[in-house]
Amino acid sequence: MKKNKRMPRGASLLGASLALAAICGPALAQTVPVVWDPAKANLGVGTDAGTTVGGSNNTAVGTKAGTKVTGDDNLAVGQNAGAGVTGSNNQAIGEGAGNTVNGSGNQAIGQNAGNNVTGPTNQAIGQGAGNNVTGTSDISIGLGAGNNVSTNWNLAIGNNAGTNVSGGNANVGIGFESGQNVKGGWNQSIGRSAGDNVTGDHNNATGFHAGSGVTGSDNNATGTNAGMTVTGSNNNAMGNGAGSKVTGSDNTGIGTNAGSNVTGSNNVSLGEGAGNNVGTNWNLAIGEGAGSNVSGKNANQAIGYYAGTNVNGGWNQTMGRSSGQNVTGDYNNSTGYAAGSNVTGSRNDATGQNAGQNVTGNDNEAYGTGAGSNVKGNGNQAYGTGAGNNVNGSNNLSMGQGSGAGVTGVGNQASGMQAGAGVSGNNNIATGQAAGGGVQGSNNVASGTMAGQAVSGNSNLAQGNSAGQHVRGNDNIAIGSGSGAYVSANQTASIGAGARASADNSLAIGTNAQAFEDSGVAIGNGAVVNHANSVALGAGSATTRGALNNYTAIGMAGVQSSMGEVALGNRQITGVAPGSAPTDATNVGQVQGMVKEGVSQANAYTDTVAAQGLPVGRAYTDLTAARLQSQIDDTARRAYAGIASVAAMEAAPMVPGKISYAVGLGNYRSESAIGGSLRHTSQDGRYSVTLGVGASSSGVVTRVALTGVFD
Repeated sequence: MKKNKRMPRGASLLGASLALAAICGPALAQTVPVVWDPAKANLGVGTDAGTTVGGSNNTAVGTKAGTKVTGDDNLAVGQNAGAGVTGSNNQAIGEGAGNTVNGSGNQAIGQNAGNNVTGPTNQAIGQGAGNNVTGTSDISIGLGAGNNVSTNWNLAIGNNAGTNVSGGNANVGIGFESGQNVKGGWNQSIGRSAGDNVTGDHNNATGFHAGSGVTGSDNNATGTNAGMTVTGSNNNAMGNGAGSKVTGSDNTGIGTNAGSNVTGSNNVSLGEGAGNNVGTNWNLAIGEGAGSNVSGKNANQAIGYYAGTNVNGGWNQTMGRSSGQNVTGDYNNSTGYAAGSNVTGSRNDATGQNAGQNVTGNDNEAYGTGAGSNVKGNGNQAYGTGAGNNVNGSNNLSMGQGSGAGVTGVGNQASGMQAGAGVSGNNNIATGQAAGGGVQGSNNVASGTMAGQAVSGNSNLAQGNSAGQHVRGNDNIAIGSGSGAYVSANQTASIGAGARASADNSLAIGTNAQAFEDSGVAIGNGAVVNHANSVALGAGSATTRGALNNYTAIGMAGVQSSMGEVALGNRQITGVAPGSAPTDATNVGQVQGMVKEGVSQANAYTDTVAAQGLPVGRAYTDLTAARLQSQIDDTARRAYAGIASVAAMEAAPMVPGKISYAVGLGNYRSESAIGGSLRHTSQDGRYSVTLGVGASSSGVVTRVALTGVFD
């Protein structure tokens, strides 16, 4: 070998080695170790290759390759490759690769790749890859990939990918044990143990252990154990173990174990394990395990399968399968299957299947299947199937199937199927099927099928089918079918079918009438009365001698009394027909007949007896005329008294939902009367029932009327 053959100064290291091979040819192949310097264009191909060197255009290809070097355009390909180096355009391809390096344009491809490096534009592809690095344009692709790094523009793709990194810059780590320990930067990681321990900045991670330890910043994570431990910032996570432990910020969590443990901020969660344990703020969760446990308010909504779950208050809404669940207050709404669930107060609504459920107060409504549920107070309304349920008070209204149910007081109304149900007082109204229910008093009205039912007093009215039922007093009226029922009196009236009235200021007009004393009156069909201030008037009339006292009447003078009895069971007061029994009234025709007969007899007697009989005839005529005049005067007085009684019956005013009254005095010719009327008007003002009574020296006049409005 000719050691003094000079290489061209400006040739590249690789060009120099190729030129050398061309000159030396087969001889080089036989001797291998080559060291060539000529003034520091260093080359060394074999066994101890480049050895100590000391800078310039170094190349070294083999066994102990580059060795100590110290700078310039280094390349070393093989066995113990680059060795001491210390800077410049380093490259090292193989076995022990880059070695200690110490900066400049480093690259190292293979076996123990990059080695200790210490900055800048590092790349290392393979086996032991990047090694200890310490910064700048780090890339490392393979087995031991990025190694300890200490940042700048890091990327590491595969096997032990990004490894320890530390303190920021543009980390990415795609594969197997991906991002590893990181400690911040613009982190991204796609695969196997993805993001690893991170500690902040613009984290993304896609797969297997996805986001890993994180600790904040703009987190996203898509898959297998997705978001992992997180601890805040703009979290999203989408699948398998989705959001993981989180602890706040703008959480979303779409799928499998969705939102995870969260603890607040703008949560949304859609699917399988949905919202998880949350810890509130603007929660929404749609599906499978929906809202999860939530706790301590904010804007909960949850749509589906085990919807709202345990909640603990907030602006709750829920819509389906096991809907609202245990809740505990605030603006609850709920639509379907196990609707409102256990609630415990606030602005409750619930629409369907087991609707309102256990509630316990505030502005309750519930519209179907199991409707109002157990409730316990405030603005209750409930419109169908199991309607009001067990209630326990407040402004109840219930319209259908099991209607009012247990109730127990305040503004009750109920309209249909088993209407009023248990009730127990206050402003009751009930319209239909088993109407009034147990009632126990207050301003009762009931209109149909089993109408008033057990009642027990106060302003009763009941109109039809089994009307008034057990009643027990106060301002009763009952119009039709089983009418007045057991009553126990006060101001009653009972008009039709099984009518009744039963004393105090009674009246009972029709079919099986009756009345049984006090102020009597019974007018029609089965009439009766049985005295006190009597009257019976039609069909089967009755009462036989109410009142009287110290009588002697006919031509009058002397005692008298009465204030009872008008019966007309034997009737004839029509046009007025001539009387046929001692108890019939006498009409004017009969009186004229008596006068005519009396005069005729008087004349005959006068002709026969002449002078002796004249005084007797005159006396007889005078007596008959006096009797006639007395009967005419009596008839006139009765007529005048009747007119005065009608004038005295002032109409009571119409006040919806109330019983009103009016009293008046009337006078016609020489006769005076006192009268009064009661009117009950329905709650909606569409109908009213009036009862009027007038009394004068000649007896009692009564009037009953029903007025209403047709649509």
